[in-house]
Amino acid sequence: MSEQLLFSVTEGIARITLNRPERMNAFTFEMIDAWTAALQQCRTDDAIKVVLLTGAGSAFCSGGDIVEMGDRLQHTPEQRKKVEELAEVLGDQTLGHQKGVFERVKEFFQ
Repeated sequence: MSEQLLFSVTEGIARITLNRPERMNAFTFEMIDAWTAALQQCRTDDAIKVVLLTGAGSAFCSGGDIVEMGDRLQHTPEQRKKVEELAEVLGDQTLGHQKGVFERVKEFFQ
């Protein structure tokens, strides 16, 4: 998939791992593309029964990467709209996935 998003399947369980622990797994465009591709594979592979979503390091996900958000200001309004639509589709694909999607959120306080 991508160094920023790891994907594996073991015994019917697909694991999607956000892999930017140094940035608290903040989303990048690369991660969104890889996540969408992973969900598509989960949707079409009958051997996958459930999807586990997790983040590397101490955080699940801190949201969008603000550096990339700032870079987006350089884009045309049409390009920015496309990125916003892509992020919305990703959320819909994750929440509306026909197979169970479970998030493994780490404990805040230990």
